[in-house]
Amino acid sequence: MNFSPSIFFGKYFRIAFLGVCVVEFLSFFGFLYPALNIFAFLVIIGVTFLLSYRRLLYGAMIVLAELAVASKGYLFSLPLGRFDLSLRLGIFLVVMLAWVLHVIRSRSARFYPSTFFIPYCVVVFFMILSVVLAYFHGNPLGNIFFDMNGYLFFALAAPFVDAIRSKKDVVAVLQVIVAAVSVSIMKTLFLLFIFSQQFTVVLPDVYTWVRRTGVGEITQLENFTRVFFQSHIYAIFFGLLLFTFLLFTPYVKRENGHSWWSVFVRGAFALLVVFVSYSRSFWVGAVITIVFLYGLFVFVWKFSWKKIGLITATLALVALFDFGFVLGLVNFPLPMRSVNVSARGLITDRTEDVTTEAAGASRFQLLGPLLTAATRHAILGSGFGTTVTYKTHDPRALANNPDGLYTTFSFEWGYLDLWLKLGIFGLIAYLYFLGRILVAAWPFFRQPHDDGNKIVVGIMLGFVSVLLIHTTTPFLNHPLGIGWILFSLAVIEVYNKKERQTHGTKSTS
Repeated sequence: MNFSPSIFFGKYFRIAFLGVCVVEFLSFFGFLYPALNIFAFLVIIGVTFLLSYRRLLYGAMIVLAELAVASKGYLFSLPLGRFDLSLRLGIFLVVMLAWVLHVIRSRSARFYPSTFFIPYCVVVFFMILSVVLAYFHGNPLGNIFFDMNGYLFFALAAPFVDAIRSKKDVVAVLQVIVAAVSVSIMKTLFLLFIFSQQFTVVLPDVYTWVRRTGVGEITQLENFTRVFFQSHIYAIFFGLLLFTFLLFTPYVKRENGHSWWSVFVRGAFALLVVFVSYSRSFWVGAVITIVFLYGLFVFVWKFSWKKIGLITATLALVALFDFGFVLGLVNFPLPMRSVNVSARGLITDRTEDVTTEAAGASRFQLLGPLLTAATRHAILGSGFGTTVTYKTHDPRALANNPDGLYTTFSFEWGYLDLWLKLGIFGLIAYLYFLGRILVAAWPFFRQPHDDGNKIVVGIMLGFVSVLLIHTTTPFLNHPLGIGWILFSLAVIEVYNKKERQTHGTKSTS
């Protein structure tokens, strides 16, 4: 296979890009016309099942594309009494059903002999134990369900491994992810533009659509309009993948309609929306991942200081381009409109008073009570749905709790959340499972120039970033993070299988 920049923009990219654009338009009009929402939901679920049954790989593609654009999974929903079945849960159910039918038909499941199977089963055991303990601790059933339903995505490990069987499959899935993230980038910049320029005719409907579908938040800060999607974490994965790929791919002026520079610009726009998200957790996670990358430059890949300096200068230019583009977009001169956002204001809205600003302060105020709660049942945990009460200054919480006391089972401190719910043994089991994936990927870090190893490195850098971001913004208990973890696992299975076959051939020749 030719691992040139054009591999990201093949037929699956084109189909997925068009498909995701259509889905976004249908979602907006489905919000305006509920009957269309229900019709589109049923059509998407039906098509997903038929495609997944035909070839399980298509189901994996749809799952990951939905994660990359939909944050909470409610681009469409099906009202069932008091419960709204999200598109994400519907896709999950039909892909699982298609996988079960595949297993019955083939009488085999590739995940069973995997080196990750036992660690995975141990993590699942602690998740089941957490449900049991939650019930015996008297946690409300509603809290238990809504707290643990994100973990249901762990069940997709076997379907992903069965679906993604070759390097061609990996590239096909990446094309779909690249397409979905590309649409997400376009949507983010469109929202930033219309809200910064205050197109009041469409803003109420667009804002309500974004909030009701759970895609993200649009917040007017002192100097800037923040457009934040939880799924922007996939823009981090996307940017790291493209950056790593270009790092080890010889410069090609143009091939199959795509140049080296066109891929570079797409990576720059991916990091641009991470900036626009104004998520300090995303910023810190991305920066620390890049620091980790520099460690690889020096200690593993033995880059010359000249090359490291060139890479640093390039990253600095990307940062300046992104900053300048955003500044120009929000200040774009239009007739009858006057917007004046300063360069300094773009930075200070999220970098000043980190510990006293409402959201940041609330996170630190939660830390003490959460630690206390975690140590209450430190060994086996308190179970899903366990609540903690703490004092907050977050305006969203104060709207319903004037005394400032806020009770929730959803916490920003991700690893403390895991300790509280799964216990210290459950946390260790989860970390061991993640560590096994990292250890299995390490040989590919040592030889990033070989064949498609650079793709593994790029994917695993996204894996590292989600582990870092989870510290202050939980993703390892959310489909967005779990989806990338399981995709990484499936990719490692493909490449390790290839390595084993190669070594086996050499030993018998």
